[in-house]
Amino acid sequence: MFVLGVDPGLVRCGYAILNRSDEGIAVETAGLIETPRDLPLSVRLLEIFDLLREVMQLCAISVVVVERVLFQSNVRTAMSVGQASGAALMAAAACSLPVVQMSSNEVKLALVGDGGASKLQLQTMVQRLLLLDQLPGPPDVVDAIGLAYCYLSVAPHQRELWPVT
Repeated sequence: MFVLGVDPGLVRCGYAILNRSDEGIAVETAGLIETPRDLPLSVRLLEIFDLLREVMQLCAISVVVVERVLFQSNVRTAMSVGQASGAALMAAAACSLPVVQMSSNEVKLALVGDGGASKLQLQTMVQRLLLLDQLPGPPDVVDAIGLAYCYLSVAPHQRELWPVT
């Protein structure tokens, strides 16, 4: 089962495809989509949309897990994350893929045991869970890995918390 995790952002959008097989859960591919600040917003969103669609066609993706923003103290940041999230949701729809949205707090609670865990704590847990030699990074990619891992490991027991849309 292949699951795509997406940590939406206008400047940096992290993504990761994880595969669950008989051997366990492993990262198939992960990376960042970065858009230049000097491009018009519409062009940046189109670039995120197009590149995520390309990623979605790499494997037989079963579900796309997109981080849901619950709260941002900076309105401008919240707006840009929301816009990038919309591009991710549209890319999934264009590929006829179901979507699940989870907050970063839900992922941290499920993987670390603390919804307010730090970035370093999440990195460390992702490293341990996936048996990686070094801390994964950057944070946007780690968040995307965490989203997909959370869905693969926890979601089968808690499907009612994260409805597929």
